[in-house]
Amino acid sequence: MNHRVFIVAFCAGLMFAGCQKQAAVPGNDSGPAAINIVDITAEAGLKWSHNAGRSAHKYLPETVGGGGGFIDYDNDGDVDILLIDSGSLTNIHKNQPNNKLYRNDGNGTFTDVSSEAGLTAIKGIYGIGAVPGDFNQDGWMDILLTGVGDTILLENRKGHFTDVTVERGAAVDGFTTAAVFLDADQNGKMDIFVARYVEWSPESDLPCGPAGKPQYCAPYQYKAAHPELLLQQPNGRFRKADKSWGIGANPGKTLAIAPYDFDKDGRLDLFLANDTEPDVLLMAGDGGHFKDMAIDAGVAVGINGSPTGSMGVDMIGDAKADHLAIGVFAGQQLSLFDAPSAKGLQLFTNVQQASGVASATLLATTFGLVISDINLDGRPDIVLANGHIDDDGMAVGSGQITYRQPLQVLSQRENHTFASWTSSIGALQSIVGRGLASGDIDNDGKTDLLVFENNGPVRLVRNDAPHQGPWLGIALKGRGGKSDVQGAMVTLTAGNWSVRKCVTPVRSYISMCDPRVLVSLPKGVKTVDVDITWPDGSKTSRSVSDLSTYTTISQP
Repeated sequence: MNHRVFIVAFCAGLMFAGCQKQAAVPGNDSGPAAINIVDITAEAGLKWSHNAGRSAHKYLPETVGGGGGFIDYDNDGDVDILLIDSGSLTNIHKNQPNNKLYRNDGNGTFTDVSSEAGLTAIKGIYGIGAVPGDFNQDGWMDILLTGVGDTILLENRKGHFTDVTVERGAAVDGFTTAAVFLDADQNGKMDIFVARYVEWSPESDLPCGPAGKPQYCAPYQYKAAHPELLLQQPNGRFRKADKSWGIGANPGKTLAIAPYDFDKDGRLDLFLANDTEPDVLLMAGDGGHFKDMAIDAGVAVGINGSPTGSMGVDMIGDAKADHLAIGVFAGQQLSLFDAPSAKGLQLFTNVQQASGVASATLLATTFGLVISDINLDGRPDIVLANGHIDDDGMAVGSGQITYRQPLQVLSQRENHTFASWTSSIGALQSIVGRGLASGDIDNDGKTDLLVFENNGPVRLVRNDAPHQGPWLGIALKGRGGKSDVQGAMVTLTAGNWSVRKCVTPVRSYISMCDPRVLVSLPKGVKTVDVDITWPDGSKTSRSVSDLSTYTTISQP
C-alpha cells in the first residue's frame, strides 16, 4: 500500500484513550489496525464539483470553499448529502450557486432532489458553508447558509426548503463562515451563533503580489470581522444579542467552531478557530452570556506563543482527559491540546511534539479535521483534509509545500503513539482539501467520509474496515420528540473505557457531520453506561446492552 508512516513513542501523561505514565516499548505493539476506505462517489451517483469562481483578480474568498455534509432532511433515519457551491463574486446579489441535495436511497446510491427540495432557487450569496438545526422545533432539520452576502435561513417544510430569512430576521451580512444552532439562554428556543471571517468586498479586495502576477493576500492584511449571536424571540423572530453577551469583543477571523461543555457545568461553550488571530474560548455563564477564557485555558495560541492559521477543529473526551485538535497552515504543525477531565475549566497543554502529530503535519495545510475511529480498533484517530491556498511553491525548511495534498489519517496505536497514513486511492492522494464531513451513510456502525475540494469534485468515501468488536450508536430526541438537541453532552462508559462527545453536526471546517454519537467498543464489552446532560442542564442515565446497533434515547 502506498502510504507514509511516522511513528513516535511518547508519554504525554494524559492522551487519547487514557495514556498511562509509562514508556512505550518499540516493537511490543501491534500497531494501528488496518485502514480500509473506498471511493464510491461514482457508484453512489454523486456528480458535483465545487465552483470557486476563481478569477485573475485572485479574490480572497475564492480560496475558502467548498463545504457541506450530511443531514437527514427527510426524517427517514439515514443521512443525506448537502453540497454548497460558491459561484461568482462579480455580482453577488445575482449569483445563483449550484447547490445540490442528494437523498440517501438506502441501497448505497443517492438521488439528486435539489429541485424538488427548493435548493435550485437559492441566490444572492457566494456560498461557503451550511449548518443544520431545527430552529422552530417542528421535527424537521432546517439549514442556515453562510458565505459572502447575507446568510440565508431555509425552513424545512416536510422535505421542501423555503427561504424565511427576512420574515425571521436571520440575515447576517458580510463574510460569514462557520455557524451553530444552540439554546444560548436555555429558554427552550434555538438561537444561532454566526462567525465572520474578515471585512471584505470586491471593491475592498487588496492587490498583492508582484506586478502582473497577482497573489492571494494573507488574512492578516485584512481587518477582522466579528461574529453575531441571533437570539430567538417568543414570536419566532431573531434579534442580535447586545454587547452584554460578550460576543463582539473577540478577535474574529473565525473559520471553524467546536461546541463543547469545557467546564462540565451543563452549559454549552464554543471554541472559535481563528486565522492569524488568537483563538477564542467562549465560556457560557449565567443566562448564557459568554466570556473569552482561551488564555486561561492555554488554547489561545500555538506552541511558540503566537497565533496560528487555525482552520478545522474537533474535540473529544474520555475519563482522563479532554482533547482538542486544530488544523493549521503549513509549517505550523497541527495543534493537539490535552487537559485533565475534571469539573471546572482546566489548563490545556499542546502535546503536538510528544504525540508525533507535529512531524506528520509539517508540510500540510489542514482545513477539514474530524476525530473518529476510522479503523474501528476502539481508539480515536484524526482525519485531515489537506490542501494549500495556491500553487505558489512555498517551502518550509528543505520541504516543499504542494498545492494538492493527500487525505491523511493520524492513526492511534495501542501504546498511544500515532502513525500517519495516506490513501493509495489516486483521487485522494492529490486534493485541494477543504471541508471534511463524517457520517454513517449505511448505518453499519462505521464512519464514512465526505471530502470536499476547493474548485474541484466532491468525494464520498465508504469505510470498509472490519469491526474489531462491538459498537454502539446513540441518537437523541428531545422532549415531545423534538429532533434537535444540539449541545447535549454524552458520556459512554464500559469498565475502564470511556468516551465523551458533544451531540452536534458542527465540527471540522465548514462541514455538517452526522450528529449521532458513534463509537467502537473494546472486545468483550456487554453493557455500556450512557450519561446524558441535555441542553437545558437536566441529566439522564441509562445502561445499554443492545450493542452493534443504533439506540434512540429520548429526554424524559
